[in-house]
Amino acid sequence: MKRAALVVLALAALPAGALAGPVQVTNTLTGQYRLYRFTDAARDGEEHGYGLLLDRLNVVAGADGLDVAARVDTMYFFDPPTDEFHDDARIERLTLGYRWDDLQFQIGDFYRQLGRGILLSLRKEDEIGVDIALRGGQLGYTGDTHRASLFAGRTNPSNLDNVNEKFVRDPDDVIAGAEYGLRGLGPVDLALHGLYLGIAEPLLASEPDDHTLAVGGTAEIADLAEIGSLFVEADWQQRTLAGEQTTGLAAYALVELYLGDWGVVVEGLYLDDFEISGSPNSALQNPFVYNQPPTLERIDQEVLNNIDVQGARLRLDYTLLDGDLLVYANGMYRVTDPDEAAEVTQLHAYGGFDLTYDDESSRLSASGGWRDEKRTGGGASDDLKSMIHAEGDWLHALGGGWAVHLTTLNELRTRNSIGQGADDYARGSTLVGLERAALGALTIEYGYDTDDDTASARNHFIAGIVDWHTTDDLRLRATVGTQRGGLKCVGGVCRIFPEFAGARLDVIGTFQL
Repeated sequence: MKRAALVVLALAALPAGALAGPVQVTNTLTGQYRLYRFTDAARDGEEHGYGLLLDRLNVVAGADGLDVAARVDTMYFFDPPTDEFHDDARIERLTLGYRWDDLQFQIGDFYRQLGRGILLSLRKEDEIGVDIALRGGQLGYTGDTHRASLFAGRTNPSNLDNVNEKFVRDPDDVIAGAEYGLRGLGPVDLALHGLYLGIAEPLLASEPDDHTLAVGGTAEIADLAEIGSLFVEADWQQRTLAGEQTTGLAAYALVELYLGDWGVVVEGLYLDDFEISGSPNSALQNPFVYNQPPTLERIDQEVLNNIDVQGARLRLDYTLLDGDLLVYANGMYRVTDPDEAAEVTQLHAYGGFDLTYDDESSRLSASGGWRDEKRTGGGASDDLKSMIHAEGDWLHALGGGWAVHLTTLNELRTRNSIGQGADDYARGSTLVGLERAALGALTIEYGYDTDDDTASARNHFIAGIVDWHTTDDLRLRATVGTQRGGLKCVGGVCRIFPEFAGARLDVIGTFQL
């Protein structure tokens, strides 16, 4: 009943003008039963089974420049292992937007980024459980030469952490910002932006005015002498925490060149105590992070931090076989916490190829490389971690819409603890599936992780995955078995995922009213 009332309320919030156009409804219902492994000293390794029903209803409508969107989230737990898992139902997202000539108005929940995310990056990334919106309003103008926007609101994360399935309280941090862009200065596109962050839960109750002020700008040349592009960004911030002020600086540059069959990418990053973080995340007990600077790394690689960093990246690629084959090599150098006792130097070199064949109906890609981290602070040169990795993705068409799909990721790692020697372990996952266009796929997943050698730990995981497009409007996805957890990173944001053991069913329906 509670969910039904929220649905009615969300639909009632849609103006009649919006409902005059097409209304798209997408509902995702997830049911699962899984085992939860306790990690506290009293019950370490003990498992507890629990169930979860999670429903996300999305409604999108638009007509005559008016756009409306609403999302209702409902979660219900069966026999949860701790009180961190509890039921909830709410209108998680509600947005009204209107376009009138060159003006855009928006109120409600929206995502926002400034520059390349160094100053602000509020977005949705389901793979790592990130879904933070700003609940407020924004006004924008986009003309031929000038563009500008103002926005303000309170941060509104999704109240269910998709990784550990625990409830997340709204931090209600205040964010206000502005951006101005100018075109027409030859090939250069300039932009200036500013940000204010007011932290709702300060470090000290006696010093309640924790906040951050930040400004910056970008310059972009999309057509650099017809052979490439150039982007640069510089930012400055001042943070006030517990009555003390600190200053941060950031700079980033990206050059892309296309020289016949050759491609060249050069990237540089400088972050000096640059951090846009707010109140604590109630599910993780660390601050919400509202920015996401470039990392110079592969999107799936971990970084120690992205607050104090200096580094550069170089990529070379070459196309063959009339563009069907791309061969590339990439090198990255990063120094974290430079000139401090905690300084760490990271090197990462890898290469690979991407091949398409059978008139682009099949593809094969493979890559591999070596990554090394050393503690170099204070003149030391101590190994911390090293890794050899290899990955591949092969989709081979069989004809008649059928294809076989193989995906594999493998890492051989060495972790060094000062005074305790080296610890070698391996982890990875391989998926083999049979796919049929417009019908679905049947996949077997095998994973392994030898990091935990205790008797109660799983080191091998196997799961079956069925993805069935029953109709154009309805999709079913079922997973049964075990899947490895561990550290997973996307674009520098890293989370520890719990391993999965149990069964899960997703029912996704999409239709228009």
